[in-house]
Amino acid sequence: MTPSDLPKLISDTGRVLRTVVDQRARCLGLTRAQGVILFRLVAEDGLRQVDLAGHVEVEPITLARLVDRLEQTGYVTRRVDAQDRRVKRVYLTDAGRHAQAAFREVLNSVFTEVLAPLGADHQAALYRDLEEIKTRLAAQLAKHVE
Repeated sequence: MTPSDLPKLISDTGRVLRTVVDQRARCLGLTRAQGVILFRLVAEDGLRQVDLAGHVEVEPITLARLVDRLEQTGYVTRRVDAQDRRVKRVYLTDAGRHAQAAFREVLNSVFTEVLAPLGADHQAALYRDLEEIKTRLAAQLAKHVE
């Protein structure tokens, strides 16, 4: 394996992980993308739809469709912004909080199954190394933005 193989390995790993999580989340009636939205709203409820789209890295029209489905299931509700009637904010419902907790359990089970054979020391090294790679890439990005 060469350094030029790393991007493909990271990309392939992410793709397979997303597919596995999507498969497991189906039992909850959720997609991974919907789960990400629920997680973001737990962290910051009442986001404007456009801001939520940026946080979950999808186009606003894609987010609108995802939120439509979440609203149909009763997991979120949209409300008009008090300051600007053109703006819609998205809020979690109690059912949405329960769905997010169930989605978290799905994620935990996937990661537990995948990482358990590595052992605690290997897992810690993996996290540390990935954080280091991310930090170095962010520093490279910052250099080119300036």
